[in-house]
Amino acid sequence: MARFNEVLVGRFNNGLRKALGMKGAAPAPQVGGELMPILDLTNLPVEERFLYGWDRFGAQVSAVAAAGQRSSFLFRNPLNSNLIVVIEKVVCIGTLQDQPFMQMGTTNTDFATIMTTIQRLDARTKRVSSAAVLSFQSLTGLLTQTIIQVSYPVNSGADFIVDEHQEVTILPGDAINVVSNVLNQSLNCSLIWRERFLEESERQ
Repeated sequence: MARFNEVLVGRFNNGLRKALGMKGAAPAPQVGGELMPILDLTNLPVEERFLYGWDRFGAQVSAVAAAGQRSSFLFRNPLNSNLIVVIEKVVCIGTLQDQPFMQMGTTNTDFATIMTTIQRLDARTKRVSSAAVLSFQSLTGLLTQTIIQVSYPVNSGADFIVDEHQEVTILPGDAINVVSNVLNQSLNCSLIWRERFLEESERQ
């Protein structure tokens, strides 16, 4: 029998059950109609995100310099992943002055070299490996729509994302492409991201 204001998104109840050590049926099967206690599910510390279906990963990408070319890397969420990916941090450093830029768009194509070293950031994660595909090459990137550009001097670096409001959401089929603005310049970047399965209501 249906409940009044019944909760139909399972990951919140799963998170409550794990976080509070509860057993049995859904601990919060419905939303209260009047006064109720509140557990904030939108501002979770990173150590609790796995309780609500988030898996976190990190990687470091190095695209070597090539004469007459802009080095770049591509971060792609495969079309059939059924995952939402949120980029939390992208930091790039260089030995020369540069103004790298981040582009966003859709693609099913990877760059020449695909990365195989991606580190999970929480051993309790459900999935050992990320669904995202990281690749790089010493050629200008695939995408065309620039969304962020940064600048740094010699032997320095810059962060594309400085607070949570600047995090970039990448849905299945979407990708970001970070490109050096200086020819014959290596591109060294570090990334942190989180991902989880899309709920039915979130799918396109």
